[in-house]
Order: sequence, then C-alpha cells, then structure tokens
Amino acid sequence: MNNNSNRSSQNLQTCTVPQEVKDVWGNQCDSASLYMNKFPYIYPYPVTEKAQKTEVRKKTNYDLEKICDMIERAGKEIRNKIIPDIPNAVSFTAVNKGRLLIDHTGGILNGNLALHRFFNCPVIPGSAIKGIARNIGRFEADKERFARVFGGMEKGQHDNAGSVAFLMAVPANADWHIVADVLSSHQSNNPVPVFFPAVEAGATFRFTVAPTARTQEGDLKFAAECLKKALSENGVGAKTAAGYGWFEIEEKIELPPEEEVATYSFDRLEDRLDEIILSNNRAKQIAYINRMLSSKAKLLRRRRDKNDPYFEKFKSLVEKCGLELLV
Repeated sequence: MNNNSNRSSQNLQTCTVPQEVKDVWGNQCDSASLYMNKFPYIYPYPVTEKAQKTEVRKKTNYDLEKICDMIERAGKEIRNKIIPDIPNAVSFTAVNKGRLLIDHTGGILNGNLALHRFFNCPVIPGSAIKGIARNIGRFEADKERFARVFGGMEKGQHDNAGSVAFLMAVPANADWHIVADVLSSHQSNNPVPVFFPAVEAGATFRFTVAPTARTQEGDLKFAAECLKKALSENGVGAKTAAGYGWFEIEEKIELPPEEEVATYSFDRLEDRLDEIILSNNRAKQIAYINRMLSSKAKLLRRRRDKNDPYFEKFKSLVEKCGLELLV
C-alpha cells in the first residue's frame, strides 16, 4: 500500500473521535445518542484506497444494527413522561403511518436519527415542529394571529418572538421500534447499499404546545390546529415525498387540566376522586380540588361532620398538593 493509502488508513481509523476522548471513554459507551453521533467504529483495511472506502462503508452499516439495539434497550427503560404536564398547555397524540427520519443529515453516519440526549428515545425537536406548523399557518386568513403565534419577519412591526412554545414531541408509550432502513445505490462502480436508522411506522408521539407570557386567547388552539394539519398533510422530517414522516391524528385531544375538569358532570363530580388521585397529575388535581370547593362545599362539610372516610381522602389530596382546606 502506498503512502497515500497509509495516510488514508490512519485518518479513517481516528476520524470518529480524538484519542484523548477514547482514553476517557475506555471503549465503553452506554448512551445510544452519544454512540451514534460520536463513536461508530470505522476500521482501516490494508487494500487499495478505493476498495478501502467501500469496506469502511460496509463496516459502518453493520455497526448500525448495534446502534438500533442500543436505542431500543436504553430508550424503553424510561417509563415516565419525559415532558411533565404543563398547566394550560394543549397536547394531542398522533401515530406515524410511515417510517420517521428526523435529523437525517446530522452525525457521522450515512443517516442519523434524533434521539433524546439523556433518555435515548426518538424525539422530534420543537424547531422542526414549529417549522412545519408555520408553513401551514402562513396560508391562514388571520395574518395578525399568525405573526403573533409564530413570530414575525418584518422588523419594527412583527419582529417579536412567537407567543406559543412548541415543545419537542416524544413517544406517548413504549410501543415504538427502531429499524435499519436501506437506500440502494445506483452507481455502477460503487453499488454498496446505504443503511440508516428510522422509527418504524406505528409509533405514537405526544405533541404539546404551551403558553408563554405573551399568549392570547385562541393562540394555543390556532397553533395546535396548524400543527395537526401539517402532520397529517405534509409530514415531518426527511423523505416525506417518499411516504416517510406522515401522521394520523388521534381523535382524543388532551385539554388543559382546568378545561378537562370543567367537562366533568356536576352530579357525579365527587365520584372522580379516586381517578384524580391515581392520575398523579398535580395540575389536574388542583383544578379538581378548586371545582369541588366551589361547587360541592356543602357536600364536603356534611361528610366532614359525619367523619366520612371520603373527606379524609379528599383532605389528604389537598395537603399533598400543598393547599389549605377551608370548608
């Protein structure tokens, strides 16, 4: 092998991570997101430079199977919600009906995938979500609301930040899978298939738009409707024209806690106490307590005077939420 090939071999062997990092790393990396972006093995081969590049691509593709396994194993260890319930936020869930490619051009592999930095599950960044929603919103009739919700481009007039926060979308449950997808090369002199990670169709993601200090009435609904239309009509991520990244919106929309509690039937409101306790949703629990105190105060006093266990259970919930019970 000539000197040029030697130099190429050395570069390929060390191009993924500096030696100093390897010394600290100790050849062990448990983070799927860090491994995929920094540590895929790239091996040199004592062959011609042209054949060497082909073998390196093959070896990198094989390493993708390990990455997919790491993502599945590490990401599904997280059982709790990554994004906590936010008061007055609007959330809904959607199922991807085509494979999902997010941050496809990032990283050092032929194809990348956006993962949560700490929890290793697939995510859709808030910037991508806002981008597709904005693209739909600019065609809506209410231009003033559009400029306020998404932020304007006209200096001095609409150069403010948007009034709604688009949070990253995360899996709504553990029923998701990472697969190695493939793109066949059409180059006759280098027909090596290119493999890349993708979220398999059928995963349910939770999308959330949250209020800010500048949010006005109707802004959250407008943002959520734009986002739902964008996901179902245009999709999100790479290769949407080939059927990737499009979603089907699930019928049920998660209302803000105050609005959801307001839909509860007055006649049987007290019967929902156990359900509210088990929800572990503090915002919903506070909304329920406030509605009970405002509309069922007499019932609570009667049960208190009778030493009813129901009252003690309600009192415990009030104390858990850091509130004071005055009935």
